[in-house]
Amino acid sequence: MPILKFYLDLYYDDFGTFRNTYHSLGGIYLQIGNMLRRLRKQLRNHFIIGLVPFGEKLEDFIKVFINEVHKLEQGFIMNVNGIDCWITGGLAMVTADLPQGNDIAGVLRYNANLGCRTCKASKDKLTDVSFDIYANG
Repeated sequence: MPILKFYLDLYYDDFGTFRNTYHSLGGIYLQIGNMLRRLRKQLRNHFIIGLVPFGEKLEDFIKVFINEVHKLEQGFIMNVNGIDCWITGGLAMVTADLPQGNDIAGVLRYNANLGCRTCKASKDKLTDVSFDIYANG
């Protein structure tokens, strides 16, 4: 039986929806990572999962998608062009810009205390020359 494996790349980004007032709307897109590069660059091969409404948490919105990815990880049989194939794969990569990446990773944003991904220094310690970066970084 032929085996088809899918390498999924999830992309998440927020954008403003109005010109004069800012309401953030999150876009979640999916791309099949093991597609040929020339095909991955084509807009028709970027699949929209959905738009996260203003005030909604990403974790709540994406639960259904994650459940479907778990089914894909376990694998299943599908008829493709008259041939039964074993379909499997999984979420291999999540891409986001810095603010949304911080949200996904559970790290505070850059304007909050401890908002850096790597350093555990609070805002008041950033200018303290006696602060031990190696012990607290």
